[in-house]
Amino acid sequence: MKLIKKERKKVGIALGSGGARGFCHIGVIEVLQENNIPIDVVTGCSMGALVAGAVAVGAPMREVAEASERVNDWTVFDVDILGFRKSGGLASGNRAMKLYKSIVGDNLIEGCKIPMAVIATDLKSKSLYTFKSGEVWRGVRASMSIPGVFKPVVENGMVLVDGGVLRRMPIQEARDLGADIVIAVDALGAPFNDINPASFIQILDLSITMMGWNSAQLEYKQADLVIVPDMGSRSQFSFKNNREAIAAGRKAAEMALPKILKLIGR
Repeated sequence: MKLIKKERKKVGIALGSGGARGFCHIGVIEVLQENNIPIDVVTGCSMGALVAGAVAVGAPMREVAEASERVNDWTVFDVDILGFRKSGGLASGNRAMKLYKSIVGDNLIEGCKIPMAVIATDLKSKSLYTFKSGEVWRGVRASMSIPGVFKPVVENGMVLVDGGVLRRMPIQEARDLGADIVIAVDALGAPFNDINPASFIQILDLSITMMGWNSAQLEYKQADLVIVPDMGSRSQFSFKNNREAIAAGRKAAEMALPKILKLIGR
């Protein structure tokens, strides 16, 4: 009697938006890889798109973590005051993309080792746009374009900004790529209380988190498991001590390991 080998379920990882808090995704991926958890597809939004791209091209997480130590506010916020009114964003994002391209190169989304997709929001059609082809860095650049902070990406008749405007975590996109099991990572989590919104950054920070919270709770129901690293009141706009966010991601993933192993049947 011939035994029929049961086909393994495909695992998708959906990495959500979160700015500087999104470095936690690196820690989560490190733990998954160290424990031989398969990553069959990966999707990302905003900062999650940046890490998803690195995963998809096969970049070692050690190198990605080391690169994160070179990221600071100056790297990210390359402000262009003179061009602000015409460009629609304070920062060009060129410095951050130069560093990112040193990791992912000119790899194409459709040619990645691991199938991937990243989401952005098209302001013209008022709908999500999913990057399924083209250079990895280009899709990531559009996905992380926080409105008013980074210049939007204008191409093919679209004005593309941060995917998190409409959806915090690209869970459905992981399903569309064939994932049977979707593990999502929410770097933002619930709005935190211990904040005194006295500055522009603090007000923007808390507002973005609050605006996305109601829809995020609905998104949670679409995933098989949601990992929410605890980073307290860490600002998504403060790019310093990035190792702390990575450590928070590691801790959350380690705590979730029993559930993950049960999900994948191990």
